[in-house]
Amino acid sequence: MAVPKKRTPKSKTRSRKSQWMRKALKQLHKALTKTGQPS
Repeated sequence: MAVPKKRTPKSKTRSRKSQWMRKALKQLHKALTKTGQPS
């Protein structure tokens, strides 16, 4: 999706959210490997 140059704060929050999502996914993967389940 093309994002207008005016909406810089929105893109900033989006990148922050993706970072948080990545961190959460990493934690989830760690928890799964801890329980001994296949990733």
